[in-house]
Amino acid sequence: MYRNILFVGDVRPAKNYGAIATTEAMLDLIHGAAPDAEVKIIDSRSFSGQTPVEGWGEYSVGAPKQSSGVKSFVRNATQKVGIYSKVKNARAKKNSKASASDPVPARLDKYPEFAKKVTEGQAWAYEKKLLEWAEVVIVQGEGNIVNGTDAYGRYRIGGRYILFISYLAKYIFKKPCYILNHTVDPQNRDIKRIIREIYPKMDGIYVREKKSLAVLEDWGVVNATYVPDALWTHDFEKDSKVRKPAVLADFDFSRPYICIGDSSGISNKYTKVKWDIEEVYTRLIRRLKKICPNIIFIDGYNGRDEEICKVIRKNGVCSVNLENCNYHELYYVLSGASLFVSGRWHASIIALLGHTPVLLWGSDSHKTEALYGEVDYGYEFFDVAGLPLNTDRVAAEAKKILKEKHETVWSRVSELQEQAQKNVQMLK
Repeated sequence: MYRNILFVGDVRPAKNYGAIATTEAMLDLIHGAAPDAEVKIIDSRSFSGQTPVEGWGEYSVGAPKQSSGVKSFVRNATQKVGIYSKVKNARAKKNSKASASDPVPARLDKYPEFAKKVTEGQAWAYEKKLLEWAEVVIVQGEGNIVNGTDAYGRYRIGGRYILFISYLAKYIFKKPCYILNHTVDPQNRDIKRIIREIYPKMDGIYVREKKSLAVLEDWGVVNATYVPDALWTHDFEKDSKVRKPAVLADFDFSRPYICIGDSSGISNKYTKVKWDIEEVYTRLIRRLKKICPNIIFIDGYNGRDEEICKVIRKNGVCSVNLENCNYHELYYVLSGASLFVSGRWHASIIALLGHTPVLLWGSDSHKTEALYGEVDYGYEFFDVAGLPLNTDRVAAEAKKILKEKHETVWSRVSELQEQAQKNVQMLK
C-alpha cells in the first residue's frame, strides 16, 4: 500500500464545472482507496508559470455568488465582461515579451537537457521535492491533451506540463507513474512523438473514452486501458449539496424545460468558430422554443464571453454559470431538464447521471463525439463548425430524442459508474 501519493493535475483553479467536478471525484476516489495515505497535490497554476519553491498556497475553487434573480445576474455578467477584457488585454501587453518562452520543454529532444536542470536544482525545485517524496505519482490528464498550438508553434502548456512531469517521475526519479482520466487528441506532431516515447514506459495509461484508446493503439501504444471519467462515480443522489440555485429562485421547475450550453470548440485560447455566435444561437434557441418554450442556458464561460452574454440577453433566457451555481446545483438544473443540448463533456455527464438525454456537437477534441459511444447513443452528432447550416437538423433531432425512453442509455450509465471506480485500482 502506498503511503505517499503525489497527485498532479488538480485543475480546480481553472474554475469551470468539469475541472472542479472531475478533480473532486478523482480525489474522493484516491482518499477512499488509500484512507491512511498522505496525498500531496500539484495544481494547474503550475501549468502556466514556474511554481514557487514552497508552492502556491491555498486557492478558492469558486463558491457561487448568490443573486436575487436572473435578470440582475445577466446585467452583472455583462459588466464583468468589460472589466475582464480590459484586465486580460493589459496583462497580455505586459507579458507579450515574456510569452516567447515558458518553463516547459516543447520537444522530446529537449527533455534530457531540462531534466538535468531539474535534478541540479536550477528549475522546478518544488516539483523535484515532491517527486523525491512520492512513492507513486498519479497524473490527471483531464482536458489537457487536446487540440491547441500557440503562435510560437508550441503545444498547449498544460499538456506539455503533465507529459514532462510524467517523464521526470518515471525516467529520472524512477517512481511508479500513472496517467489517467484523460482524452488523447493533441493534433500536434511534437506531442505525438513525446507520447509514443513515454507512454509505453508508464505503469498505467487510463483514457476516459474509447476514441483515445484507438488513437494510442494506432500510434503503437499498447499499454493503454479504457477507464471512464472519474466524474461518473459521483453519487449526486446522496449529495447533500444538490439544491435549487438561488439565481433561479423564480424559475418554475415544474414545467418542462430544455437546457442549452456552449462548447470549448466555439471559442478557446487557440481557436474560434468563424460563424456569428449571436445569430446562430438565436436561430437555434428560437427553434428549440417551438419544441419547449422554457430554456435555461448553461454558460461554460462563466459570464466572461461577451458574445454568449449577448445571446442570453437577446433571447431573454435564464442562465447559470459557476459564479452563481456550483456543480452540485447544476445537477439539480440538468437532472430536471427534458434535454441538454451542448458541446460540453462534463456537463453532459452530469446530465446523463440525472437521466437527462443529451444532444451534442463538437468540442476542442473528439471527446464529446466519443461520449455517444460511451452510452451507445444512436442519435446524430454535429460538427461545431457546421452548426450554422444545421440548426434545423439539431431541432429535428431534439424532437426525436424527446420521444424516446432511453432505457439502454440509463443501463449503460450504470455500467460506467461502476467501471470508473477502476481509476484507483493501482492503490488497492
